[in-house]
Amino acid sequence: MLTLWESTYPSRLDVGLPRYHHAVIYFHAKCNVNEHLLTVNPDPGEVDGYLWIDRATMTRWLASDNEYAGAMGVQASSSDVTEQVRAQIWREGEWNEENIQVAQLIAEQGVNRISTGTKWSLLQWILAAQQ
Repeated sequence: MLTLWESTYPSRLDVGLPRYHHAVIYFHAKCNVNEHLLTVNPDPGEVDGYLWIDRATMTRWLASDNEYAGAMGVQASSSDVTEQVRAQIWREGEWNEENIQVAQLIAEQGVNRISTGTKWSLLQWILAAQQ
């Protein structure tokens, strides 16, 4: 297990009582197979998109946030928000490969953003690799 993240929505009581509450367990597994050869079968009821990101790219993306950059011990830098990546998105009953802007993924709000819990877990993954 890499991390465990507990989340509620809304996250602040002054906004209202929580309507959603869940815990997410993040696992890290090493695999000697190229990501292009792996078969991924996510449940569309649970996941509406996924993509492969290497550690160097994720480090660069997280470094665009001052808080994460500080935790990694690197200088905060702006990520190329015009950069696009290929992702698998569930639409109309099937998985489709689409371009997603990095700016959407690292945004604080939005449908295609990487969640706070996932960012935090990815930070732990990066820090563990530095040890």
